[in-house]
Amino acid sequence: MATCFICNNELENGNDGVVEVKEKGMESFRRASIQRKDGKVNILMDKISIKVHKKCQKNCVNAKLITAVLKRGSITESPITRSIITPFSFKRNCFLCGLEITKEFLEHQKRLPVHLRNVVYQVRTNSVRETVLQQAEKRGDDWGKDIILRILPVSELPPVDAQYHNECMKNLYKRNKANEKKKRGKYPTEIACNGMHL
Repeated sequence: MATCFICNNELENGNDGVVEVKEKGMESFRRASIQRKDGKVNILMDKISIKVHKKCQKNCVNAKLITAVLKRGSITESPITRSIITPFSFKRNCFLCGLEITKEFLEHQKRLPVHLRNVVYQVRTNSVRETVLQQAEKRGDDWGKDIILRILPVSELPPVDAQYHNECMKNLYKRNKANEKKKRGKYPTEIACNGMHL
């Protein structure tokens, strides 16, 4: 089955959310890809037309979104990672870690005690996308950049059946200790002792 080159999800047959983009639209895609520096222009070079999701088409050429990507500090210029190379699908993969959620994984989780399970949740609200984008940007690490690259082309997560591991969501909100600087200076006990006159 064909996939949308923008979000890498499958194009469903007979779905009115799929459009065929021809010459003029292809040129807009090429310009947008060059501006974003996402490398997708290479996919478009030898094509006369291409089928994509209607929402993806609008987001891909949206000038405000392109500006937002560029303002975020050239996120797309990060080194190519395994999660970018392997085909990603919101229906098959955790949108946070990028790993495939297999039937075997789900069966294994059911056999574990409840407190040890890594439950998989479907995204149900549109606000999840914005809060995850903010938190990923706040982290400022490679994992945060990967998350942004995955969900930025999609305007809403519930319609694409996005899912995530509960542990991944928890880890996203944990402090990134690698980016924290150690505090220098006197220990609180030294300060207290210096203030006392013995």
